[in-house]
Amino acid sequence: MQGDRGRISAAQIENSINGDFDWLTRTSLVSLENTVNRAGGSYYNIEQVKPIQKLCKDKKLALHLDGARIFNALAETKESTQQTGELFDSISICLSKGLGTPAGSVLVGTKEFIKRGRKIRKVFGGGMRQAGFKKF
Repeated sequence: MQGDRGRISAAQIENSINGDFDWLTRTSLVSLENTVNRAGGSYYNIEQVKPIQKLCKDKKLALHLDGARIFNALAETKESTQQTGELFDSISICLSKGLGTPAGSVLVGTKEFIKRGRKIRKVFGGGMRQAGFKKF
């Protein structure tokens, strides 16, 4: 699928949704990356996401934002975190990309989604342990 500097359209997504055949996996999620690092930092603005969100609602698909550098995009677009958050079912934010922290990520979603995400993280052995330091 050829996108526009890493961004895809609602029409391209619709063409990629698997049909209802027993030999195909069920399409259940659309995940967008904002910003698209390998495409020179291109990003989606709210008006570009709205048709994708509508398609996802119509097709009963979850919409996730890989927002590793979302705050960089929001600084450029002057859009608010609330405006962006209203468009997605879940958002992941990497604290070390563009925010200058040494490590960490945040997952944003409903209480039920976060509870399930924490369980899955534990199943896969994930979990940040505080390193700290000891003063002698």
